Amino acid sequence: MSSIWNISVLFLTLASSLFAKEREFRLGKPHAQTVDLMGEFNQWKGLPMTKHANGTWTINASVPPGTYSYKCLVDGRGSE
Repeated sequence: MSSIWNISVLFLTLASSLFAKEREFRLGKPHAQTVDLMGEFNQWKGLPMTKHANGTWTINASVPPGTYSYKCLVDGRGSE
């Protein structure tokens, strides 16, 4: 029974990654030194964002369909 469960989980994981869409995340923190995006869609692993001349930080991330919690770490601290 566990092998059927493992195959089902693998199938669902692969299917959701096939339907993932690139999403742009933005955060206006001109004085920040580093900003990382993390969320349920990437198992809360920090993804470094890019700072632009106007002080906006951005990143494009692949996000499967669904609703997810996420946050930005600004200089190592959580931001709402």
